Amino acid sequence: GDALTEGATLELVNSQINGIRNQIGIRNFITISGNATSSGATANAGDVFVRLLDGSSLAIEQLFIESNATSVDDGSTAGGVVSLELNGTSPNQTDFGDLELTANAQGANFNNQAGTFILDALAGDIQTETLLASAQGASFDPFKDTPRVTATGGNVLIERGGDFEAVADIDLTSGNGFLIGTLLNSPTQTTIL
Repeated sequence: GDALTEGATLELVNSQINGIRNQIGIRNFITISGNATSSGATANAGDVFVRLLDGSSLAIEQLFIESNATSVDDGSTAGGVVSLELNGTSPNQTDFGDLELTANAQGANFNNQAGTFILDALAGDIQTETLLASAQGASFDPFKDTPRVTATGGNVLIERGGDFEAVADIDLTSGNGFLIGTLLNSPTQTTIL
């Protein structure tokens, strides 16, 4: 049979979550398994959103935002949308050890439609030691937003390393004096954009 998961949202409005040694996982996985004689089935993962609004802060060792789909060989899969957004009227702040956004589709031969990741620093800084953003599959759904990282109202600071993977183009946009990458006074002395 077919399987579809609903979406999930974590929204902080003028709020704080601080726990440096903790982990938050907001995951929306869907897996269909079967044996070699099973007929194809569809697995569609729902969307997962994390929003910080109006002066919120989130300081956590690991944040995983995931919407992945897996199916049998003759089935079809579609990853969802995963998003971390800082927005609102007051600056927000994040501080992560590891940040992962994944929207992958796999296991269904060539009928795997990748999801998309959205990382928007529109009001405040996204700061992380490491970043993995992945939207992998055999194809990309043209009706979904293109995977993107935006720093127009805050920085996206990646201190040790970032990995961006997508079956589609990835839009990297910075402006208004904000950047995506590392600060120039960091040990690596590099900036991505």
